[in-house]
Formats: sequence, structure tokens, C-alpha cells
Amino acid sequence: MNPLASWSSITIGVEDLAAARDFWVENLGFDVVRSLDGSDPATESLWGLNPGDIARQVIMSSSELQTGCLHLVEFVNPDSPVRQGANNFDLVPKNLDVYVHDLPAKVQGLKTKGYKFRTPEHTELTAPDGTRFREIHWPIHDHINLVLLEIVDKPMPFNRAGFCGVGPLVITSRDAVAEAEFFKSMFGLDLLSENHFSGPEIEAAIGLPQGTSLHILICGDPDHDFGKLEIVEYQGVQGEDLYSRAVPKALGLLHINYQLDDSDQFKAISSRLTPLAPGFLSNAPQFSQCEPASMLLGEGSVLHLSSPSGLRSFIYAPI
Repeated sequence: MNPLASWSSITIGVEDLAAARDFWVENLGFDVVRSLDGSDPATESLWGLNPGDIARQVIMSSSELQTGCLHLVEFVNPDSPVRQGANNFDLVPKNLDVYVHDLPAKVQGLKTKGYKFRTPEHTELTAPDGTRFREIHWPIHDHINLVLLEIVDKPMPFNRAGFCGVGPLVITSRDAVAEAEFFKSMFGLDLLSENHFSGPEIEAAIGLPQGTSLHILICGDPDHDFGKLEIVEYQGVQGEDLYSRAVPKALGLLHINYQLDDSDQFKAISSRLTPLAPGFLSNAPQFSQCEPASMLLGEGSVLHLSSPSGLRSFIYAPI
């Protein structure tokens, strides 16, 4: 199995970790796997922060999944949210898609708790291959857009609340094909689907200018539903590039993490990636290797890459 086929967790900057943790536990049935209160010197160094910039952090999972997990981090004196003031078509880590069972019932239950969604009703779409989707966009804490996604009639390991872990992280790109090629070549991901969507229904559901269309590529492991990447290119509209905001200590979606099983795996991946990184598609993705360190996400060496669009990935391995 390709150890980079699915990302393990996504790092999310939060203003109030206790409130964000409770949101995911009480509404979506996630559980805390690991936590750390106080400064994390190795992580602060890795991210280029000052000592003491991290206040507390947790790793959360659904149904004991090892992929599609959350890494919530509360910073001391955080920066502004990544998506503050952003348009729906700007270039940025955009959405988290969480799988749900019986979307209409779940939405009604959340509405009775006082939660509001971007549209009054969910959208139902049928892909060219016949797969039926139901989804609704839900603005949540720290300017994050959470998409509740039901793949109709597909069995999944739903938790006690009827939800699963994060399926795709949705990112936007000026060139979806080049972005997908990066993850296929560097991470060994498969191209799982490629679709174009357009029309008034899509424009209304996402909040797009009239005449905008979507080119969507999904990359990941064909045998695994979680920790995928959905790359969206908005055609017919020019968005602002906001990837430079998606760095600690900002609030919102920041970067993805991969956790390897052993040091031999890490050495093999490092040897393969090092000669590829400098000249990939002439975009020279950022690539660096850090010395072994102990942190909440693991103990060991770390590789850091940045995609052509600007999505950052950290690859961790135990010593």
C-alpha cells in the first residue's frame, strides 16, 4: 500500500480549542485521540514560530480512523482567519467534506439546535458515472466551510452520530490538472474522477457568479474513502490567491499531514522525492527535511513540500 495515498490529518488553527473540540464531539461524533496543553517547542520550530506560540492542541478522529483526522491548534495571539473576507472562488484551502448518513435528517436535527446553513435546502447531484450525491454547506468556527456530504446508498463506517471522518479536503487552483499531476507524481495518488459542472443550480449552491463552471479532479486511494484531495478550478472567474495566508498562526485550514509507519519508509520516500522536487513542472515546489524531533504528531524526521498552488504537506516518520 502507498503510505502517501491518504493524508492522516489536517492542521486547523482555532481561536478557542475547547469550543472547537466540543463542536466536533457533540455534533459530529468525533473523539479526541491525543492532546497536548502548552508549548510544543519542536512543532513551533518546524513551523517557524516563536517559543510559546502554541497554547494547546488535539488530534481528533471518527470511528478510530487513521486518516481524515483533525489536528486542532490554538495559538497565542493568533493571526486573522485564512478565509476572512474571501470570495467562494478565491484560491485557498477551501472546504472540509465530511461524510454523513441520511443528510436530510441530520440537517433538520442541526437546525433544531440553532445552526444555519448557506442554503435553506441541500443540493442533490448525479455525476456522469451515475453516483448520487447530497450535500449542504455549513459555515462553522474560524471561518471554515464544512460540507456535509452523503453518497447515496454507499455503506461507510459511520460513528455514533451518523458521521465519518473527512473524505476530501477541497482546495482551489488556477490549474487543476497541474495540481493533480503534482500529487500523482510526488505522492503516487490516483486520479479517481474528473468532472465539469455548470449551470444555475451549481451557481446558487456554491455562491458563484453567473456563467462560472467548475473543473473538479479528485485524487487519492481508490480503496479508501478518507484523506483525499478534491482540486477545484473555477473557470470564467478570476479568484485572488490566498494560499500565503494558510500558515501558522492563522485560523482555519492550514496544511495536511502524513504519518509513516517506520524510518525505513521515510528513507525510501525521502530518496524518491529529493531528486524530483527541485524541477517538478518547472514550478520548484518547496521541499525541505527537518531533523528528528518530538511533537504531538509524532517523533521523527519530517519532510515538507508545497504544491504548485501552495498547499503545504508535512510527512512525519517515527525514529
